[in-house]
Amino acid sequence: PSPGSPGLATLSPQLRGEGRATRSGAKGEGQLRWHRKPGYVRHVFTHFPLELSVYVAKVPESAAAPKGARFAKLAKLESEALPSLMRKVIAHALND
Repeated sequence: PSPGSPGLATLSPQLRGEGRATRSGAKGEGQLRWHRKPGYVRHVFTHFPLELSVYVAKVPESAAAPKGARFAKLAKLESEALPSLMRKVIAHALND
């Protein structure tokens, strides 16, 4: 991702107060400012429905992905092997 643009990785926000969160296992900047997107992502599995809140943060280009994860360029997401639920989450995250 370019500086200040949304980046994607397996980041787990641990919210603290005013939307600040640590990046679990990430290297580089110690904190990101997470923002909750309005609305929810809804998905129905065979035996149960799921409703997710989505949080987004801008990741500096210099940030390293957490161990066992990698960043994906937004322009190349179509070619990534992602489950339909994660595609819904990404679409919701990128929707302004």
